[in-house]
Amino acid sequence: YDPRGDRWTRLADAPTERAAMGLVGMGDRLYAAGGYTETNFEVRALEIYDVERDRWRRGPKMPTGRNHVGAAVLGGKMVVTGGRPGDVNGGQTTVESYDPQRRRWSSLPPIATARSGHAAVGSGGRLVVLGGAELGGGTTIEQVELYRPGSGWSALPEMITPRHGLGGVAREGRVYAVEGGPQPGLTYSRSLEFLDLP
Repeated sequence: YDPRGDRWTRLADAPTERAAMGLVGMGDRLYAAGGYTETNFEVRALEIYDVERDRWRRGPKMPTGRNHVGAAVLGGKMVVTGGRPGDVNGGQTTVESYDPQRRRWSSLPPIATARSGHAAVGSGGRLVVLGGAELGGGTTIEQVELYRPGSGWSALPEMITPRHGLGGVAREGRVYAVEGGPQPGLTYSRSLEFLDLP
């Protein structure tokens, strides 16, 4: 999408047809990891899109296949958080990081609350995970967690409106939670809320 021209342009199709993956942008590349396909609910594929060349290539597979993950950039690396191991049930605490310079995945300390369908946001060298659903209990998640490299995870104030399938973005130390469903399943909201990071 070109905001100046107010126009969308079709680009090269990704190698894998999938949904519920994590996607981040670093430099002139997009990185897509995880998700599910018609026959595989634990996709491990990492695919990298070169914006200048309009071309995709495959990267090293993610160690833990899962869908409905969170994804953000932290310290020049793609971080993939939580997710589901299957089509409907369960949530995970797994956190894995991809270093594009070394072309290697590594594990980070797990999040405290298993979650899927959540948002992950990088801000000022920190990582925030918020929202999501705990499908086994049929509830949305109000807990918000902050990761500082070298210090691990800590709790932040809970969400005003817990929801899943939400958008998350940070700007100047403020994290925004955008829309999403207040109950698991196909629910919707117009909620827009923010939290200033400590």
